[in-house]
Amino acid sequence: MSVRPTASAMGASDGLIDDAAFRSAGIAPLLLDDGDDQINTEISKRRTFGQTKRFLQILTISIYLVTWVANGEMLQGISNGLICPGGVPYDKPAAITWFSYNYMLLSSVFVCTYVKWYRKSSLVFYIRHVWAGRWGLKGAVLACAAISYALQFLNITYIIGVECISVSLSNAIYQLQTVFTVGLSACLLSDKFTKAHVVGVAVSTLGVAMVVLPPLFWGDGDSTDYAGQDQYKSCPSKKAPIFFGMAMTTFSAAIGGAYLVSWRVFDEKRRDPATKEGRLEGFVNTHMTLSVIGLCNLVLGWPLLPALHWLGFEFMLLPPTRGHWWVLNWNGMIEYAFDASCAAAIYITSPVVTAIVAPLTIPLSLAVDKLIYDNADVLTAGNSAWMWLGISVILAGVIILETKPNFQNGSLSDRRCKNAESTPLIM
Repeated sequence: MSVRPTASAMGASDGLIDDAAFRSAGIAPLLLDDGDDQINTEISKRRTFGQTKRFLQILTISIYLVTWVANGEMLQGISNGLICPGGVPYDKPAAITWFSYNYMLLSSVFVCTYVKWYRKSSLVFYIRHVWAGRWGLKGAVLACAAISYALQFLNITYIIGVECISVSLSNAIYQLQTVFTVGLSACLLSDKFTKAHVVGVAVSTLGVAMVVLPPLFWGDGDSTDYAGQDQYKSCPSKKAPIFFGMAMTTFSAAIGGAYLVSWRVFDEKRRDPATKEGRLEGFVNTHMTLSVIGLCNLVLGWPLLPALHWLGFEFMLLPPTRGHWWVLNWNGMIEYAFDASCAAAIYITSPVVTAIVAPLTIPLSLAVDKLIYDNADVLTAGNSAWMWLGISVILAGVIILETKPNFQNGSLSDRRCKNAESTPLIM
């Protein structure tokens, strides 16, 4: 499970179709002295271009949401053995994480294609002078190495979480990532904390509480029947599986918030403020960063596996059959498809739109859980209407956080977290 960038952590663009977008598509801007035929031709081109772009936006967002849910279901199915040959689980969160994140190296295909055919320069020049920017190659690689370790712990805690709770409940809790991102940005980067942020954080937290708290009461947090279900048989906690799963997912969301803030710090320190980065170049630079993170994971991430083995947290064991290897490869490809579609969604729409549609993964994963396991999930057991109301509140909170509407007397710009400094998370 990777994380989705939010407008609070990354530079937001409106995603509208303007003259610059038309020029990049080879469509001339309209001029007052153009003839009627030329104007009609250009209007027709603009209409076609707009329809094509809207189709691509919807398609990309759909792939982003579907792969998000599919990734969670795959991770849960590998851990409980549902999708593994013979029903034999491969309950190794650290090993699954390391293997899956190596697929980030596939982003190098985008980078090489862009550099060779669009920039028409050498790959070495692009990496050293364009992507690394002001930080230099050594600093940029070290930053990516730190980010890769953060991603490992993020995904490990996420997998442990879905071993104990449903993917739908996990996705509901994971909406707190936006809240953590806003809070960390204000505390560590001295960002302005407006009334919109206060209202958005409060509404989002209330919505998550509305969805999350009822299962604790319905499931009582220590249901042995719940822990005994095949869906959750790999949960480390047998006495309080729901509470444990919620805690691990919340911790994963908190790491996700820190990851997004560190990505923003990385991007700001890398780029020259005097040079404006185009959206296409930003998209490719994102994939270059993913490639380097994947390389760091491949080269530097594996020592975590023997370390966890030595500490007794996860015993090293190769997948037992060829079928298990195939399942791991499919999971890695879905994991990467999620990362790539997230970057594409931000490029084609905007970080705001990408963040706002994220709560739609909750009802989508509810439907998938029902289809796969055919049982009444604790998320909907006896409180269906309340759950849907909670999802609506979460969506409202995310919209407020990402769009930042102007409330009356809306500026709280002088209110910062105590002792906040403009200190980057990655040095």
